Parts: sequence; C-alpha cells; structure tokens
Amino acid sequence: MPFVDRRQFCATTLSLAFVAQAFVGKAGSAPAPAPLRIPVWIADKGPFSFIVDTGASRSALASHAASALGTSWQPGEPVRLTTPAGNLDVPTIPVGHMRAGGQPLAIQRLPVLPRLALTTADGLLGADAFVGAMLHLDFRAGRVQLSAARELAEQSPAVPLRREAGGLLVVDATVGSRVVATLLDTGSLDSVASPALARLDAAREETPLRGADGALLASSPATLPAVAIGETRWPPGPVRRANLAPPPGVRAPPDGAALLLGLDRLTEFEWLAVDYLHGLVQFSPHRGGKE
Repeated sequence: MPFVDRRQFCATTLSLAFVAQAFVGKAGSAPAPAPLRIPVWIADKGPFSFIVDTGASRSALASHAASALGTSWQPGEPVRLTTPAGNLDVPTIPVGHMRAGGQPLAIQRLPVLPRLALTTADGLLGADAFVGAMLHLDFRAGRVQLSAARELAEQSPAVPLRREAGGLLVVDATVGSRVVATLLDTGSLDSVASPALARLDAAREETPLRGADGALLASSPATLPAVAIGETRWPPGPVRRANLAPPPGVRAPPDGAALLLGLDRLTEFEWLAVDYLHGLVQFSPHRGGKE
C-alpha cells in the first residue's frame, strides 16, 4: 500500500502526511498547539508515544523506536512515500500485534521513517489504525479516545465525510464562496491552502514545512477567507500557502484548490469526534461560545 503524503491532494483533497512533523513554529509567535498523543503497545512492549495523525494514510514508526523494540529486524516490504521533493522508499518492520490505548489494531507491519522526519515522538497513528473505529479528540483536556464505532452524541450536528485515496476521510468545506474538499489534519500544526484559495500576506514571516522524508516544502504566509463546514464556522485568518500536488492518477480541480485544516484551526473547538465506520465528523461548539 503506498504511503500518501498529506501534501498530495487526493481528488480535490489534500493528504499532506507529515507536514506536522516539521513542527516548525513561527518565530516570535505564541506557542503552537501540541499534537495529541496516544500510548501504543507493540508486541507487548511499550507504551510508545504516538501522535494521532488524521492526515496520514498509514501509521508509522520512528527509527529510534524501532531500535527500542530490542529485536533485530531486516527491512522488508518497502513502501513508497511520495513527497514534493520526490519519491522515497522506506523499510517496514513486522509488529505482530498492536494496540492503542485499549483498542487492538489490525496492523501487521509499520513503515520506519527517517530520523529527520520524526524526532519528537515514537510514531504516528494514521488512517489505517482508525478503520471502523470512533476517534474522539479532546483538545481542552489533551486526551484521545480510540474505541469501537458507536452513535455520535447529539450535542451538535454531524457532517458526512467521504473516503479518498489511502483511506483518508475528507469533508466538503465552503471557503469564501466556493466548495472545496478539505482534510482535517490533527498531525499538522498549521493549516495549509493552495494558491487558488489564499491571499499572500507579505507582512508575515515565511516559514518552511517539513515532509515525511525530512525535506522542506516552501510555503508563504497568507490569509484564508472564512471557512464553513456544516454549521461550524471559522472567520478569515492566517494560513500557510503552498503548492499541493495531486497524487498519481488523481485529477485535481482546474485551479488546484486544496485545503488542509490543521491544529491551529481545529483547536478552536473543545473536541472533535470522527466516526470512521459511518464517515461522519462532529465538532463541539467553539471554546467559550465564540462564533
């Protein structure tokens, strides 16, 4: 199974897989929101600290964590990461069995990422770990719950999602006056938009984004129009503007419009719930009742 990089736009959607692991903050800005983590056990060893990354098509292990498993392993069944900097083949490691929190995972092998790509955590938990499950992210309490799918609580309306390449779930968002397929990405600190959506802001400092291969992606500070997903709304605000190419075999919209909503926008809410079995997402009200 190919490893889809979240900077690749899947059919009008992005899947920028490890922009987050740049975790490059803006100079002089307030501290960036921290990605949520979940304890993971691999073959009864752990816990390992994995970042919950809804923008990655596959879960992955950091090279230092592979060494910490204490067993010698031979690279096998390599997978290909496609990034703006080119293709990169990475080895995989057999994991026997895994669980995240108390939830068993049907994952047999994990890609092992280069050291530059993942230095602040032991791994990433991506879409292959969430198949048929319910993912509840409590941003205020800093907690993650992964469990068997169940009906969403009736606290706020649920919005339908659709499954794209690599099992990523994408939602239609209204950006300004147009509808754009959008990836909700808990692995990315910053929201990222294609040039078709974002207006350049020369007054803000330029910051690079790092990809799954450790390479940097050029991006520019910009302003994104108001965004709405169902009844959930964000006012105009800052965004990273970058070229987001479609993956092989996927047709992009004529102007390449693509949007990734990262933690800078998602953490404006107390919590986010994603039903991967039925393809639904639910947002809490804005923190403090803000609209």
